[in-house]
Amino acid sequence: MTTRTSILYLKKDTFQFYSPFLATILEFGFVPEIVQDLDVINKELLESLIKAFVTNNKIAPSNLLIVVADSASFIKDLVTPKGAAQQPTQEELQTQARTLIENVPFENVASKLFKLPTGIRVYTTNQELYEAIKIAFEKQNFIVELVVPSFVFGSQFNTNQQLDAETVTVILKHQNAMKQYNLLIPSPSLVEALPEGESEDIPGQKPAKTNKKRLFLLVGVFVVLIIIMVIVYFVSNPPAASGK
Repeated sequence: MTTRTSILYLKKDTFQFYSPFLATILEFGFVPEIVQDLDVINKELLESLIKAFVTNNKIAPSNLLIVVADSASFIKDLVTPKGAAQQPTQEELQTQARTLIENVPFENVASKLFKLPTGIRVYTTNQELYEAIKIAFEKQNFIVELVVPSFVFGSQFNTNQQLDAETVTVILKHQNAMKQYNLLIPSPSLVEALPEGESEDIPGQKPAKTNKKRLFLLVGVFVVLIIIMVIVYFVSNPPAASGK
């Protein structure tokens, strides 16, 4: 992707839109006539309103990254408490995951399975909704290559639930590391989820803990050097003997 990337943050009742060519983040609200409870009611009207949205706001075409909010998703963690007498196998967990996916109330379900330290995270959303939005923007000459869950960017989205300058920066900085989470490319295999409690760690990058250890090491080396310099100074400049 080029640096000229727009971001569409898809939520349950609206989507927010960031463009590098605009000064503000825009919002597009869903009305019951086009989208209700994540179901697409009228694709043609949705497409027409998105065309008007792009035209009226004079949004220049660009690459477009669609980020699906937790509110527009169904997420279930299948985990076993530590110390449990019986631990389910990966095969058993994946069987449970498939059952959950089959019961999601959408005709076309997009899903991915994420590895957790003690189980699996089952992620699902309505494929028809993001596909309809994708097609509408592509007809306005946008290029959509990635559709990813918001939680893969860390807990910042879980806390904020908004697209703002800070979350835009996080997304654009790490967009190239998100390809393994792309909902446009079905994958039967498990992918790694972000470690719990390490929301700043993006897959493919060194954990923040490593940076902290490096900082402590540098401080320790600095202190040792200061001590050595003090010792060398006193050895090179012994105090003059006092005479009687």
